[in-house]
Amino acid sequence: MKNGYIKSLNKRLNFYLLLLSSILFSNASIAQLSVTANGSAQQLVETMVGKGYIISNVRSTCPAGAMGTFVGTASNIGIPNGVLLTTGQVSIAPGPNNSKSAGADNGAAGDSQLDSLYKTTTNDACAIEFDFIPACESFSIKYAFASEEYPESVGKEFNDVFAFFISGPGINGKQNIATVPGTSTYVSINTINAGKNANYYVPNDGGKTIQYDGFTKPMVASAKVIPCNTYHLKVVIADNEDRIFDSGVFIEGGSIDCAPVVYNEMASNIDPVRNCRNGSYTFCRTGDMTNPFVVKFDIGGTAINGIDYQMIPDSVIIPAGKKCATIDIVPIVTGTAQPTKKIDITYKFGFCPQIQTLSLTLTDPIPLDAGPDVVICSGDSSGIGTAPFNGVNYTWTPATGLTNPNSSKTNLKLVNNTASDVKLKYTLKSYSVFSNCTLYDTVLVTVRRHPVASFAPPASVCLGVNTTFKDSSIASVGAKINKWYWEFGNGLFDTSKTPSIKYPVAGTFSVKLTVKDDGGCTDDTTLQISVWDLPKVDFAYLNACLDDSVRFTNLSTITNPSTISSYVWNFGDNSKFSSFYSPSHLYPKASSIFSVQLIAVSDKNCLAVTTKQISLNAKPTVAFTVAPVCVFNSMKFNNDSDASISKWVFDDGTTSTNRNPHHTFSTVGNHLVKLVVINNYGCKDSITKKVLVNDKPKFDFVTKNTTGCPTFCTEFHGIPLAGSDTIVSWLWKFNAAENQIGKDVIKCYSEKGNYSQTLIAASNKGCSDTLVKASIITVYPVPKAAFTISPEEVTIYDPKVEVIDRSSEGVTKWYWNLGDGTKLLDVNRFTHTYPQIATYYTIGLKVVNEFGCADSTQGKVFVQSDATVYIPNAFTPNEDNNNDKFYVYASGSLKTAKFKMYIFDRWGNRLFTSSSLSDGWDGIYKGELCEGGVYVYSVIFTSEDDGTVLEKLRGKVTLVK
Repeated sequence: MKNGYIKSLNKRLNFYLLLLSSILFSNASIAQLSVTANGSAQQLVETMVGKGYIISNVRSTCPAGAMGTFVGTASNIGIPNGVLLTTGQVSIAPGPNNSKSAGADNGAAGDSQLDSLYKTTTNDACAIEFDFIPACESFSIKYAFASEEYPESVGKEFNDVFAFFISGPGINGKQNIATVPGTSTYVSINTINAGKNANYYVPNDGGKTIQYDGFTKPMVASAKVIPCNTYHLKVVIADNEDRIFDSGVFIEGGSIDCAPVVYNEMASNIDPVRNCRNGSYTFCRTGDMTNPFVVKFDIGGTAINGIDYQMIPDSVIIPAGKKCATIDIVPIVTGTAQPTKKIDITYKFGFCPQIQTLSLTLTDPIPLDAGPDVVICSGDSSGIGTAPFNGVNYTWTPATGLTNPNSSKTNLKLVNNTASDVKLKYTLKSYSVFSNCTLYDTVLVTVRRHPVASFAPPASVCLGVNTTFKDSSIASVGAKINKWYWEFGNGLFDTSKTPSIKYPVAGTFSVKLTVKDDGGCTDDTTLQISVWDLPKVDFAYLNACLDDSVRFTNLSTITNPSTISSYVWNFGDNSKFSSFYSPSHLYPKASSIFSVQLIAVSDKNCLAVTTKQISLNAKPTVAFTVAPVCVFNSMKFNNDSDASISKWVFDDGTTSTNRNPHHTFSTVGNHLVKLVVINNYGCKDSITKKVLVNDKPKFDFVTKNTTGCPTFCTEFHGIPLAGSDTIVSWLWKFNAAENQIGKDVIKCYSEKGNYSQTLIAASNKGCSDTLVKASIITVYPVPKAAFTISPEEVTIYDPKVEVIDRSSEGVTKWYWNLGDGTKLLDVNRFTHTYPQIATYYTIGLKVVNEFGCADSTQGKVFVQSDATVYIPNAFTPNEDNNNDKFYVYASGSLKTAKFKMYIFDRWGNRLFTSSSLSDGWDGIYKGELCEGGVYVYSVIFTSEDDGTVLEKLRGKVTLVK
């Protein structure tokens, strides 16, 4: 495999890793190639196609983002602007060239025409195609091909492909006209590169404006066509073999151009104006300008050739070497106003029969009207003139008082300082840029003198007081003031000469008077007046109770900058008036209702008054009850007063505003409690009482013993202490379920642990207290005695057993009784040989732990002959797991001999057979429990070696139900 091919494959494998860094770097750069993605296929075709073509049936098969427009004036692509088609995304095209593998996989199909043309397999095809009718004999399109496949894929199968397929009359099939200039070789990476046709190749490694690694110089694809016939063009590009690296074809905007032989430059046509300027038509041509060219046309319209304008011929000659020729239209002036008329020139152009009509308008000059005469008052503004016409320049003379003297319609403002009217004449001159005409018109302006508005402000105004305003305005000479308009600064107005008003709010107001004389001229003047606020008179009173002085509180206020300078109090009981700010007054007992009046006067002499009815109310009844309590217990107070507000004062420094409070005293004895009450009228009274707080009982308790082993019993004794009230009850609480009553009690503990003790004592005063002593009793743990005997059955031939202690931890002493008169002390493992055969020997063990707590247990040893058989005489199959089956027990050599057992009923029927000592009879025969009664068994022991019968037994067993 060649190195170049390996490099190309590696380039594709690294594509996705390089793409992200390429995009990030590109975004940080200034791309000089500008692209815009998408746009409709119709818009893109209209961008490519210039003059002389009729296009139709436009369609596109490009993926989203694969086509768009570009501006390349600041790049090195060599094409100023146009349409870009890519195998990926147009957004990748802008530079700089900072990636060797830029591209996008659109996941789109290829193009079958490209597959057939290049004998390959394509992907991600982007195509635009349309029908067109040309107006000339040749078709051409200017383009440049660019690709990321350069230079690695030159000569490889990965080179991307494109084509311009054209078909129609005179063309053999669907022909690709994108070929290397002067050859029939199709343009591709393999046909134009650094090694082949290099004069058409532009390497772009490290380029600043375009991302593609290389591209061709601008080239032109062309074909011969028959004018006025329909052709089809398909522009298509696709990835070859893979989908990775992008390629693009840049098509110059308007490069598909076929201008007609003759056309008219509309901007060069000039409309004629009578007595001002001549008009003209201009015809141009394209193509060969070696010979003269005759343009034939028809003359029509409402204007008559030779009457409304000087006679013109029905043709014009464009001289050899010239592109254009002009026909002048010279108006014929009659001296009177003429209507607007049209001059129409109709001509044919191009190889196809295209007809166009050009129209000029023959008019009189634009008229001039300076507008109506103007009458204004001195210092006022008024409009002067009329609306302008486009293309006309205007000038006013003189310019005095005009806002813009170069506008046909402007504003005029003049001041008349004389005693009578002043009349002025203004002249407007117009000049038409199009018609080269100058006209004049005049306007008469009359400037009148204003009256002088004047009035005197009132001396002082109080809020809500009727105020009169007097006019003192002066009219100009020969005029008379006949209208007045007052604005009082608060939204109200009046049109009388001498109005009156009451201001509803205080403050500073701008009062404006506008006067108008019989000539329509006006003047106005504005004065500031101050409306002073009235005092806001108010007062409150306290202690309006019988036999108490009533305290009056003055609450009157006034808005700044006014101040209240004096007050007058009338208490309503025929007593003397008071001028104090907030006085006190003692009312006689003869009545309980009085009318009190307060008058306030401001420093601006504004006065206000308020009156209130006051009632003298009776004082409340105050009383409370309380029962004695124990110290630290809550004492409840019962308020028996008829007042709504209460305050309790306790002698320990605390207070309460609850009506029936609870209070806890921390010291015993009598305490002073004061209750202050206020009724709904604000009248107050109080009472003080002593309340008794009893002490709690004082006591202790002791216990005779505090430690022991379970079951451990001890005595508890309650002890009254000096200074205590008489204790009348004792309650001992041992746990949640066990209490004892009495001064002295006994308590037993059966479980190990630490125990606390609670004692509750109650005095003859009803007070109780609780004493808790934590963990005063300790009950020690009891050891668990246990041992093992091995073996549990011995024979006379080997009557030795081993005994091992298995007691719980913490045992410090062991006491053994071996059942044969032997006793041992403080050993926990030993062997012992029994002297003679006996049915059982009982071994006893007593253990003692470190706390002196003991436990005992027993075990049995059976000493027997060498071989014995034990057969019970009854069993109880009642499923209580005790003697439920009938077993045969053997020892010694019989225990390992062959065994056979048969069970028969009283009639000799065999009910059960067993071949193992561990297989006993459960009383079942044929699935049912047999009747209770006597059954016969037969047992045979034989030797394992020779079958000799060692033991044969027969007997009876009773089944007990």
